[in-house]
This record gives sequence, structure tokens and C-alpha cells, in this order.
Amino acid sequence: MIETQSERGPTGVMMKILGLLFALFTMYWPAAPCFGEPLEYEGREVKTVTGTVKEIDFVGYQMTIAIYGGTMTLTVPEDIKIMRGSEQIFFVDIKIDDPVTVDFIESAPGIFQVVSMTDNNLGLGSGTPGTGYSGF
Repeated sequence: MIETQSERGPTGVMMKILGLLFALFTMYWPAAPCFGEPLEYEGREVKTVTGTVKEIDFVGYQMTIAIYGGTMTLTVPEDIKIMRGSEQIFFVDIKIDDPVTVDFIESAPGIFQVVSMTDNNLGLGSGTPGTGYSGF
């Protein structure tokens, strides 16, 4: 057998061991989901929409957002996670004209339920005129 420089000595042995370990781990490591696979929540496909808040019903936990080609009304459960930047906020912190990104499911035909939401208003959009801040 012809040995090359890399196969001799401790370096060659170490490379063979690392190669063997890599092969074993990749055989038994669970595969990550593909990017093309849809996310699911409660057994239903999660979809994402981006729009602008046009109506809010804090009592009925609903909101309507303007999206490309129309509007969409969504039910907002009390326990969902709503983020603005790196901070978690509450549904009552959402304002009219805030840009939002919403992950939702169709819980029944024509009934859309929010799974998670991001308020993209980081103080540069709606709110008190001239201040650039919507927290008043």
C-alpha cells in the first residue's frame, strides 16, 4: 500500500477518526425541515401576511388590516406573542396605521386567527404628528 504524507502519523489518524465521527453523526442526526415545508400550528398551515392596521376592536379581540388588493379581518387571541423590535407588547399597544406582519391560521372557513404578530412601527411611522413616536 502506498502511503502519502497525510496518512502517516497522528495527523492522518486524527483525520480518519474525524471523518468516521462525521459520517456516524450525519447518519443518525435528525434532518432539519426543508425551507419549502409549510409551518403548522394546531395541525393547520401557518400563513404570513404584511399590511397596515385599519380597524381595531379591543373588546372583541379583532383587527382589520389593509393588504394588497383589499382588507383582512383577524381574530387576536389574548395569549399570542406580539413583538415590536425586541420588546414584547400587548394587543392594546397596537395603533391604527401601524405596519404589521401577521402569522395566522384559518381556524374555520373564512375565520383567520393570529398565531404571532410583529408591529413594524419602530417610532418612524404613525402616532403623534411631528414626533415620529406612537407611544403617547
